[in-house]
Amino acid sequence: RHILERVADEVAEGLDLLCLDELAVTNVADAAVLTELLQLLAVRHVAVVCTTNRPPEDLYKDGLHRERYVPALVSHIRDSLLVQGVTGRDYRAAMHRAEFATAEAPGPAVFFEEGGSEEVLDQVLGAEKPQLEPGTVK
Repeated sequence: RHILERVADEVAEGLDLLCLDELAVTNVADAAVLTELLQLLAVRHVAVVCTTNRPPEDLYKDGLHRERYVPALVSHIRDSLLVQGVTGRDYRAAMHRAEFATAEAPGPAVFFEEGGSEEVLDQVLGAEKPQLEPGTVK
């Protein structure tokens, strides 16, 4: 079996949700691997959440053989909920003021505009939204 199938199997065995922060597609290898991996994870019902500094249509902009990879990336994005997080605020600069984002915090902090997280969860989960409590994702 292809190595990416084995990777997708391992990821799917332990996770329902994979979060990728600061996703960048900068070369043909990134594009090839990411395109296939996203498809394999989708078949295995693993949700993928990504943050990126570029709009989705600019991923792998001007890249080699872009026409081979962009349709699959765009297809994945079309099947996803796109939340634009451009607020004009640099949350990193405000982290020291956030009560839960101290050096003692057990993990990274997540920032939304006021009420934004509830709005996103309502859109994604609707009536199936579980009661959320603080915890650790493994």
